[in-house]
Amino acid sequence: MRQNTKVPLSYDLEVQRQLNVHSQRHTLAIIIGPPPDENTPINTASGCILQLSGRPYLLTAEHVLKVFEERKATNTSVRWQICSPEGSEHYVVFEPLSRVSARTSSHDCVAIELTDAETETLRTPVCTATNGWPPPVPQPGDLISLAGYPRLYRRQSGAVVEFGALTATFEVTAGGEYHCVAQWDRNHIVNTTESAIPEYGSDLGGMSGGPVFLVRQLSYPICGLITDFHSTWELLRIAHHWSRLSMGSMPKPPSSASEEDSPEPKSTRPL
Repeated sequence: MRQNTKVPLSYDLEVQRQLNVHSQRHTLAIIIGPPPDENTPINTASGCILQLSGRPYLLTAEHVLKVFEERKATNTSVRWQICSPEGSEHYVVFEPLSRVSARTSSHDCVAIELTDAETETLRTPVCTATNGWPPPVPQPGDLISLAGYPRLYRRQSGAVVEFGALTATFEVTAGGEYHCVAQWDRNHIVNTTESAIPEYGSDLGGMSGGPVFLVRQLSYPICGLITDFHSTWELLRIAHHWSRLSMGSMPKPPSSASEEDSPEPKSTRPL
């Protein structure tokens, strides 16, 4: 029987803020670009860490990795850097393509292996499959909490890159086989910067890959990743059909799974 997930959206501001802080603490910033002394633009995105069968993985949108591939093909100095909201010293740099364990363009999801040492360096709370694998599928009317680092809130000064998080609690408005959709409701957005809430039609690039959590009465399991934002209609698209991923070298789901090197930026920190 499906658990009740109908938590009222009429939570007061402090409760919503606590939900959104939970989402932000699990959200990593991704930087794609060459060392800062090359004075070349960077691309940024979001992601999170999932621990499955005792092994850590970076989860993000597949199109984020595709950007890295395209830039790496024309500039071999381009790096893949992961930054934690825990502070400027908590970041790692590695070559992601050789570590891809699961990847799908049609569902826009990718899982990349991390080492235990990298996970320890990042010090970001890790998402776990506490309710079995694959995770629960959000349904219309369910409440979700999400976070990401839009470039709208990004600031760069020389070798220093700072990120501001945008977090929100929304209701799922439509569901599909592989994705669900949430209407962007400014009444339920909380940001962690002094910047104003994004205006209508804003480009929220950089949010891609951010984790989405299903809000239940006693738990907040990860249930999807941000993959796209339609600025005209202000619709957020969330990938959730994890079970169709080609798992590669990832461990198989447990039988009890529910059905349901060059210089780097001196400081790269989410605000």
